[in-house]
Amino acid sequence: MKAHVYEPCSSEFQIKPWLFQWQNIITSTDVASYLVSLDKDKVYFTDELLGKEIVEEEITKKNFRLNKILHLANILHYSKHGKALFEEELRAFPHGAMIEEIYCKLLKNEELTPYSRGSNFLEHHGEKEEMVRKVFNRFKQYDDKQLIFFSQEDPAWEAAWKNKIKYLSISEEIIKFYQVFYNHAVKELDCFI
Repeated sequence: MKAHVYEPCSSEFQIKPWLFQWQNIITSTDVASYLVSLDKDKVYFTDELLGKEIVEEEITKKNFRLNKILHLANILHYSKHGKALFEEELRAFPHGAMIEEIYCKLLKNEELTPYSRGSNFLEHHGEKEEMVRKVFNRFKQYDDKQLIFFSQEDPAWEAAWKNKIKYLSISEEIIKFYQVFYNHAVKELDCFI
């Protein structure tokens, strides 16, 4: 099988965060900043490189794990609410879906905006903030290979990867799949603080 070619961090990609805030929309950066704040001891989202036995590219555990948790949180939000947690598109990478803006920032060693009470847009959406915390507490217990497995189980990723499409397409059919297939996972989240 021919290797899939992907060119992350292209110049064509540019998010305008002020536009999202003006429209009362949560961004992946809001969610990512909050997730990083949950790892107070910085033992999960580290700058240590992920081993080549996990992925071929050089990527930090912080970048990899943050993107996987964001992907899973988005899937579970679709499952529960029928819509995305954040508006940015997910991009198909060999090891699953990634949010290009977050991936590129961390690849360039740029810091995410630190999360602090009163400054992050996510906190104005308490139910979403709680769900993201529960997703983190649930999935941080899995190893990196399992996170790849979960990400690649997404039929939107599978279709994009198989058809060599850059971004995942979330159709009504995919949302219905999420609602059926991931419904148990959403219910299970209530067990996590």
